[in-house]
Amino acid sequence: MSSPKSFDEIDDTELALKFGKQLACGTTGAEPCPLLVSATLPRSVRSGLSLHPRRYDQYCPIAGALDLVGERWTLLIVRELLLGPARFTDLRTGLPGVPPNLLSTRLRELEAEGLVARRELPPPAARTVYELTEDGRALEPVLRALVRWGMSRMAPPDGIDLDPGAAVRSALWAARTPRAALAPRR
Repeated sequence: MSSPKSFDEIDDTELALKFGKQLACGTTGAEPCPLLVSATLPRSVRSGLSLHPRRYDQYCPIAGALDLVGERWTLLIVRELLLGPARFTDLRTGLPGVPPNLLSTRLRELEAEGLVARRELPPPAARTVYELTEDGRALEPVLRALVRWGMSRMAPPDGIDLDPGAAVRSALWAARTPRAALAPRR
């Protein structure tokens, strides 16, 4: 018998099917739930449908940005891709704790929004890598600002299982001078 899945291991479609209309859509049951309807459609049709009913639906640039990158793990995926192109397994290594189905979902969403591109490497590598598009790389100053803001609020790592490699990568990335600052001024 398999162990029950944690909440993070259940993808949105499975969650919608498991908990029904009321929890997944907040409907009264009188109207059809878009999540349940989309779950019954072929993948080619539902690929254009968002499985995330949580949208701000506000005419506000912050709300619009959060609609794109505000889901759990999304900015951490962008953080990893700011280091350069990465294979799916590289992303899983750099993001311990992310369920593989959730990582796949987030990568598909980022790709659909034009923030991430998938590229096949030529032989002998013959691997798929994910990389940020120009729009995705435009998030770098936002993440740098979050790093500076977040570092001032972090407690010392006493008693925390700390990955030294991740800590060093994060510190070096935060301190790195952006390419634009290195360009000669005219």
